[in-house]
Amino acid sequence: MPEQKKENLRDLSQESAIQVALLGRPNVGKSSMINAFVGEKRLIVSSEPGTTRDCVDVVLEKGTSRYVFLDSAGVRRPSRIKDSLEQFSILRTLKQSKKAHVTILVVDSDQGITFQDKRLISALERDKTPMVVAVNKIDLIPRKDREQLKRHVQGELRFCAYVPTVFTSSVTKAGLGGILPLIDKLWSECNRRVGTGELNRALGQILRRQQPPMVKHRRAKFYYMTQAETSPPTFVFFMNDQTLIKTSYQRYLEKQIRKIFGFTLAPIQLYFRTSQG
Repeated sequence: MPEQKKENLRDLSQESAIQVALLGRPNVGKSSMINAFVGEKRLIVSSEPGTTRDCVDVVLEKGTSRYVFLDSAGVRRPSRIKDSLEQFSILRTLKQSKKAHVTILVVDSDQGITFQDKRLISALERDKTPMVVAVNKIDLIPRKDREQLKRHVQGELRFCAYVPTVFTSSVTKAGLGGILPLIDKLWSECNRRVGTGELNRALGQILRRQQPPMVKHRRAKFYYMTQAETSPPTFVFFMNDQTLIKTSYQRYLEKQIRKIFGFTLAPIQLYFRTSQG
């Protein structure tokens, strides 16, 4: 088959797939995880950090679903990036993650959530990237210490509590069976669209439960809301003065929207617009 036709078929096979980027520091087990998913050794696995230099596509078909896993170079602290090729690989890795539909951030259970992990998670959360945190190599943690590890992870990620966390092992396959259904559910939520009428009925209920607080003797007045985008679900509120909305009330609105419409895993985005009504 001519190379051009092969490439076209490859593009077509990936078009309907959920593209999943794996990010994380070097040697946390990203390549091992992909090999465990596909059931064969597609990628080089080594205890030497930095084995993966490039993003590598691995296609998996499971039932009627298709996934494309993008393995990547490990992301290190900038002070530890000495090799120009490695620096280029990391920049390309972060760029690749923005092209993916869902990102799995893989962390090492033996080290917990490190400062570098939190920086990555904060960047992904700021960009409203759909993600799953996989705490890998759980088989290396004694059973008596696992509850403490879970509390540590939960505490470190409380700023993005909606992000699902899975404890995994590429060796024993623990936790891996639930990741693909979780990705399916997450991506489905990201593409959910709620009608304007339904949204505004919900907005009425939300406002009745708790009015916006007074700001400089004025109270925010909402006219209506609509969903502007999906992936991530983006909601726009039209109101008398957007400067009257406090951060605490924004959090309240997000929490209520998640609860009413079942956005339990997906990042959502809220915008406020001053309007004449």
